[in-house]
Amino acid sequence: MQNIDLNIELLRCFLAVAECKSFTTAGARLHRSQSAISIRIQKLEELLGQRLFERTSRSVRLNQQGEQLLPYAKKMLATNDELVNTLCTPELSGRLRIGVVEYLAPQRLPLIVTQLRRQYPKIRLEIKLALSRELLKALDANEIDVVIAKRDDRSSDGETLFSEQLHWVSSASAPERSEPILPLCLLPAPCYYRASAVQTLSEAGRVWSEALTATSIYGVQLAVESGVGITVLGASAITSSMTIISRSLGLPQLPSIEIAVFGISPVNKALITPFIEHLRREQVSSIVPIPTVD
Repeated sequence: MQNIDLNIELLRCFLAVAECKSFTTAGARLHRSQSAISIRIQKLEELLGQRLFERTSRSVRLNQQGEQLLPYAKKMLATNDELVNTLCTPELSGRLRIGVVEYLAPQRLPLIVTQLRRQYPKIRLEIKLALSRELLKALDANEIDVVIAKRDDRSSDGETLFSEQLHWVSSASAPERSEPILPLCLLPAPCYYRASAVQTLSEAGRVWSEALTATSIYGVQLAVESGVGITVLGASAITSSMTIISRSLGLPQLPSIEIAVFGISPVNKALITPFIEHLRREQVSSIVPIPTVD
């Protein structure tokens, strides 16, 4: 069997396209042009003798061969980056206080912290979970070094990480909601999820009641999974025990949110960069295929 040496740069482009589902967005992530990304994907496909993506004028998605390559590409890139960091980069050390908006990929955050502590044992991470407004106030008060939170529509501050579409969701075991008064499971105000639910329902003339208010996103998730009511969640916070409610059932369209990182400075940039890279990767992989109620 012929030995084929895979190029790390080609695999990095492949992973970026697979996660972004767009050659243009992948190029922006890797600071390359769309055409440069396309050329590298073509080279990888020629090297392997396999097509890796299904392309249309509107979408890019992995085919069967691409799905097979994906976990190996992630492992190879992780090993490569860990080796380079170990051999070529001064060992990172220091204290970093990070504020993360609570509803962002909550199931994956402990995994991210564990991986970082293993890879960078001299970085002392201190994580604070709260709502965006509270975290940004703590940043202004110098109680936190860096914040990852929702970008305010009126603000251009911060570095954009990614966008998330909001969805109406219900329990997968009790998906139908035919009640004239919609029971909502919500976080307390001020919360963008809550505000989006209330505002869009009010504008659509739908009647709702507050079936449950939880102090954490985990509490909202448990309530929805148990069938207490429905809620609004970003894609990464939807669990496999939930289902997305189709618009055909009459619920109004929801907006998307933009997640950004605030407070990056020359002093903390080296420390926060590994966390951001892990968060981007885990945020994409945490989005599980969720059935839609029709």
